[in-house]
Amino acid sequence: MSSSFPITDFPPRDPSLEIRPVPHKRSFKIRSFGPGADPAIQKTARDLSDVDLDIRPSDYSHEPEFDSQVFERERPFNRWVRDNEDWFGYRKRSDDVRKLLSAVEAHQNKTRGPLGQAATDPTWGYFVFVTSYSSLARKNINQAMENLVQATLRSLRLMSPSLYSEEATKRFKLEVIEDKEALENASEDRVREEFRAHLRSLGVLEDDLMFRGIGTSRFSACILLDEKAISRLANFSFGLDIELDEPHLANVLVRMIDPKWDYPAEPYPGVVDEDDRPYRGGDDCPATALAELYRTIDGNLMGEYPYL
Repeated sequence: MSSSFPITDFPPRDPSLEIRPVPHKRSFKIRSFGPGADPAIQKTARDLSDVDLDIRPSDYSHEPEFDSQVFERERPFNRWVRDNEDWFGYRKRSDDVRKLLSAVEAHQNKTRGPLGQAATDPTWGYFVFVTSYSSLARKNINQAMENLVQATLRSLRLMSPSLYSEEATKRFKLEVIEDKEALENASEDRVREEFRAHLRSLGVLEDDLMFRGIGTSRFSACILLDEKAISRLANFSFGLDIELDEPHLANVLVRMIDPKWDYPAEPYPGVVDEDDRPYRGGDDCPATALAELYRTIDGNLMGEYPYL
């Protein structure tokens, strides 16, 4: 499908970046939210192979024997099953939260250094850039972040009823960047440039920063929180039933910004939404879908467009 979006209607890059450019590198002070902000996480995070040993068939079914029999009957019709793989092995391997943890561990393995002894980050999550600094936004930001953390942790339990969710919960961390001078009322273009500058200050290589399909999900998308998003998150009230809350929270959206995107000579062919609007380096994501997006993004937010 090719876009019919008129080239002349493709919005220009934020002109304020020419007047007030973002430095090549910039370090920000970080406020961290979520269980993964615990300084002890380096010691308490468990290897995925250790978690595997504690998973039980009862994590996935009240009647594992019956489900195993059904699995064997349907084996010839399931092309995703590996040879000699039983029902329990298949359920573990296809567990979406296990896949998320596996991706985190794969990145850790790449950053352990030549001797395999360098300290690595066992957490997962996103950088959050705050663009509103009104008195109301300042009042609501902490509650908004706590609710965004809670929405994500509840979604993990829906993704998997196993101990994988417990481990992923322990590792989840949002890193909030607040800088009124640099970010107040910032456009998506400016947030993108600031995100890149921050990643460079962390030592992220330019190839990892700009090439699609490589790099950890934490470095492949960030969250932009403006006043409207802060207010909607802060004012959400959770009920006791996670499943009943899910459809309501799905309407609370956060804006994801792609650092790997830059203004093309023309819109990318085929990368359009249902209204034929081309990808512009960002997308909306339900507050309940941050974990699923982290699992699937694979270094390329554009590949998920449109997410909704």
